[in-house]
Amino acid sequence: MAGTTASDRRPSLTPSEDGATPKETRDKLSLPSSFASVKSGLDGLILSTLLTASSAPLPAGSTKEPLSLQTTSQNFRKFVQKSGPIFSAQAAVESVFRWEDTPKTVFFGGAWAFICIYPTLIFVIPNIALAAILLATHPSRHAEAKATSMGNSVESPTSFGFGGESVEWASTGSAMNAGPPAEGSVDYLANLTNIQQLMGQVSDASDLLRSFVPYLTWRSSRISLLLLQLTTLSGLFTFFVVPYLPLRMIFLFLGEFVLLSCHPIAQTLFKQAVPALKSTGSKWARWGEKIMEDDGMPEEELDGEVVVVERFDVESKVEGLGEFRAELSVGGDLPRIGDRPWAWKWIASQSEWRVDVEGEWAAGSVDRDGWCYLFIDGSRAATPSSAIGTATSRKRRLTRRAVNIVEGDHHDP
Repeated sequence: MAGTTASDRRPSLTPSEDGATPKETRDKLSLPSSFASVKSGLDGLILSTLLTASSAPLPAGSTKEPLSLQTTSQNFRKFVQKSGPIFSAQAAVESVFRWEDTPKTVFFGGAWAFICIYPTLIFVIPNIALAAILLATHPSRHAEAKATSMGNSVESPTSFGFGGESVEWASTGSAMNAGPPAEGSVDYLANLTNIQQLMGQVSDASDLLRSFVPYLTWRSSRISLLLLQLTTLSGLFTFFVVPYLPLRMIFLFLGEFVLLSCHPIAQTLFKQAVPALKSTGSKWARWGEKIMEDDGMPEEELDGEVVVVERFDVESKVEGLGEFRAELSVGGDLPRIGDRPWAWKWIASQSEWRVDVEGEWAAGSVDRDGWCYLFIDGSRAATPSSAIGTATSRKRRLTRRAVNIVEGDHHDP
């Protein structure tokens, strides 16, 4: 029809009289059929978790509601719908640190400098944030009124109208007034994806923190005692030194350093320096381990001669499976010096073999587990990561220190 306008051809977003959304709009907002499988998998995961959970009653006096499949499903669904602002804020912060918008990052760097120089400005941040939100959503009031008078409706933050002018600012207020995304919408699936990544990040962070637990629970009394001594000494030092430190300048430097270190140029330079830093860090770590081992040696071993014993493990690839299996170990025996009355034993502070991850014996051509990959002609692979599929065998070097003492007992490994 000639008199039909653009707004007449658009599907209406207004629910029908019975409260249902028009079918055309539902088809536009619905996800592909893959969402059904995702939802089914989540429901199955929740159900299996609840069925395998302990049925023990809650402790007496507990105010928590008991475990319920229906409550868990409802709360999870509501969490997925309403967690969008959390991930939006996370994405906004990450964009600042990744320098996706250079003027914005420079602005926040300057704001951090002002806050460090004038710390009282921190109390004005809530006022500035609220004023920014109100100013950002203010154009929506006039834009919606103008759109109504022209017979147009603001559909989304990406809509365009008014003679080619963007109404993204106008849609900001509408987006904030909108309710949580419907189950099955694109935003709903985006929240699910973010939750999936968050669960993996929390799990990785938990594993990283748990790796330090043995040092805090006195499983190794020597290391825990050393940590306690260092903590006490550093605490006393900090207590007396902090009053004389320029804290404003320190926080200013740290904040600006973090922003500058996240710049793409700085990241490129850092990636190029990683091999050298890793090598230096490994040498310092080995030096620290040696000091810890020497500190833990019993008194009768301090005057003895200490030697490094080598052992090479060799593995061959199994035809058809593509896996490496242990073949033999060369070396690893305690040294013997004729018929002299010297007894050799492994130092007590090093209870197991240590893998050589630097690979100086193989010109550094080892992977992170210390393996050097060899071809059928005996030549060595220069890049272990690219030779895993073509190499026929691999070997690595392990070391352990031994000490000789007069009239001691010989202990086999």
